[in-house]
Amino acid sequence: MAGTVFERHVHQDPAFPIIFHSDSLSVRSDDFIMHWHDNPELLFFYRGSGVITLNTETVRAQAGELVVINCNTLHSIRSLTPSCSYYCLIIDRDFCEEFGFEVGDALINSPVCSPAVETCFDRIVQEMQQRGDYYKPAVKAAALEILLHLFRHELREPATSGGRDRGRLEMVRQAIGYIRQHYREELTIDDICAPTGFSKYYFCRTFREITGQTPMDYINTLRCEYARRLLAEGNSVGESAERSGFHNYSYFTKVYKRQMGVLPSKNKQEI
Repeated sequence: MAGTVFERHVHQDPAFPIIFHSDSLSVRSDDFIMHWHDNPELLFFYRGSGVITLNTETVRAQAGELVVINCNTLHSIRSLTPSCSYYCLIIDRDFCEEFGFEVGDALINSPVCSPAVETCFDRIVQEMQQRGDYYKPAVKAAALEILLHLFRHELREPATSGGRDRGRLEMVRQAIGYIRQHYREELTIDDICAPTGFSKYYFCRTFREITGQTPMDYINTLRCEYARRLLAEGNSVGESAERSGFHNYSYFTKVYKRQMGVLPSKNKQEI
């Protein structure tokens, strides 16, 4: 996923604090980079199935099921079937709280299988596609109806180990932010874990438990994604490698093939 690890949502129309779109992934797609944001995000799967990492948990969802990404939750998505598709509904936090839904501290179960929620998503899809008169109020009303169902039926109590988990997550967030700023430079594990104040062993173990990747795998994922963008802009394979932080051509080719599924030269030809 392109962009920063902290994803900032911008609404072109302040009176319509809703982001809605359809996304698709395949088993050959890149995993979404672990990221987080202030607003609740609702993923309704309508084809195939996927696995969503939510902080230290993993949730599987199939067509007809909803996954709720609570505020400030580190998350990523990958497909479990040849392809999967889902609707993404992001509702502005202030809008939710204006109507009494305190989403900032709420923990909502996932996955959710509810005909009522599915009906609301169908209504949102229809309104967003047709964009008839008063479609924006209609979408907001459907979003509030979904929130009402979730708060009435799907709230759960926070885990008792929340304090420890929050500390681990904050360490990983801090490390991810540092990596995103410096991944195109020479970067060592010592460079990354030093600002966190934890030992290299503890840091590496915790990072892998939470993100599903080693720190170096995470760095190489970012580098390969950046290299692919450079290739798409017409840069040579060698230049793309160098500007992405790879200073050994053969190593770049090997890592790129492992991360992207094709050689960079092949990817450039396809692009």
